[in-house]
Amino acid sequence: PEEMRRQGRMMTAEEWLRVGRQAAEKGTLFLLLTGGEPLLHPEFPKIYEGLRSLGMVLTINTNGTMISRKIADLWQRNLPRRVNISLYGSSDVIYEKYCRNPKGFTQVMEGIRLLKERDIPVKLNCTLTPWNREDMDRIIRISEELELPVSLPTYLFPPARKAGCQGCTEVPEGYRLEPEEAAREQVKAIFHAFHQEQSYEENLQRILDEIAEREELSRQRAVSGETISPPGGFLCSAGVRSFWVNWKGRLTPCGMMEAPSVDLRRLEFGPAWDVIREESSKIFTSAECFCCKYRGVCQTCAASALAETGDCGNKVPYHCEMSKAYERLVREHLNRIRREKA
Repeated sequence: PEEMRRQGRMMTAEEWLRVGRQAAEKGTLFLLLTGGEPLLHPEFPKIYEGLRSLGMVLTINTNGTMISRKIADLWQRNLPRRVNISLYGSSDVIYEKYCRNPKGFTQVMEGIRLLKERDIPVKLNCTLTPWNREDMDRIIRISEELELPVSLPTYLFPPARKAGCQGCTEVPEGYRLEPEEAAREQVKAIFHAFHQEQSYEENLQRILDEIAEREELSRQRAVSGETISPPGGFLCSAGVRSFWVNWKGRLTPCGMMEAPSVDLRRLEFGPAWDVIREESSKIFTSAECFCCKYRGVCQTCAASALAETGDCGNKVPYHCEMSKAYERLVREHLNRIRREKA
């Protein structure tokens, strides 16, 4: 609370619903309610029901520890598109170590039970880190037992939004997996996603084919002397057809960027969105990344380049190392599968 008060104050339910109405008038249909932890907001039910009454299709990101019977009943009466639950480990012991919550796993499992009883769509997300990577197989088994899909991302942004770290691109030692490790876990995640399907081998080949196609295109451009510059703006939907509003009511193109931003307490959504679109078009990503053979598999973007290097237009060494390792490991897995079949 003290840190929050130093930076600003939370938006009230009425303020959120005012922004929601203005966004709906401009054509917004899909919204993700996230945080931090959205269920910490004392007026969450009012915000949720108010946005749904506008015809919004809502998805929730939550750590799952605060899903009460009251919240589950709220969502049963007015279904969200999906509830995404962050799963940090497979036991209370790991939750105590990782989240400082000795009852965290038990609370999450109870929340999932309440949602499943009410047929509310649920998906699990587990970001792999040095603290929980050895727990990956157990997390997969939990998802299978619960018959829930699970996502296993391996990339963590630097803690750029942490108080006092604005513009800080240094990553604390042990904060995240090294690039080679992240690539290895990413390939393992593909195996878990496809191991029961014939498409696993096809998926690995598709990844290599995409890399090869981009590499050939770059070679042809080099031979012809053609130069390619990335267009202005993000290479994703940020600032084009998607936006982010943080807890202080500031509109930005991306949740991982502090600027450009507009205070929605002072300006209505429509003109604020015009400002964000215009400012987003002036952001240029790395030309080298734009033409790189790994562009289709690399996780770099303007926001990660800014967080990692301090400049949206730079390439990110972490992503470069991870992408190279990823290609090599995919190739090794594919070759091993084919040797075993031969």
